[in-house]
Amino acid sequence: MSSEFQWNKAMNVGHDRIDFEHKMFLALIKNIADAYRLNKPKEFLTRLLIELERYASFHFCSEENIALEHGEQNAEFSAHHRIHEYLLKELRTRIRRHHAGEEDSMAIVTFLIDWFGRHTTQDRERVARFSTGSEPDPAPRASGSGKT
Repeated sequence: MSSEFQWNKAMNVGHDRIDFEHKMFLALIKNIADAYRLNKPKEFLTRLLIELERYASFHFCSEENIALEHGEQNAEFSAHHRIHEYLLKELRTRIRRHHAGEEDSMAIVTFLIDWFGRHTTQDRERVARFSTGSEPDPAPRASGSGKT
């Protein structure tokens, strides 16, 4: 298993539930990458992508509820909610393109790895602010070229 699919302490955001959900998210990305590497049928890959999309939708709702519970303010909450909506829309578009044969599975895996790295970094910074009122300790950031 490559290092981009191994959970490490730097990925922790400091909230047990969010960290647990992020670990699950990473496992789902690994499943997709493994299926691609093992040349599984396109329909199976599409189903794994749909599973990830549904989990992402659940996770984003869960994360937003936690943020509201911890008093995140309307402007910051709304901005992060828009990011979640954009990411879900982008993922759904990529799933449709993959199913239609217009996007390679590896391109989606690369997008997901980058998305995960950026998302967990942003969450780490947000969670530190709304749970402790301070900025988090520095941690390595994931590299990549996808949008968040």
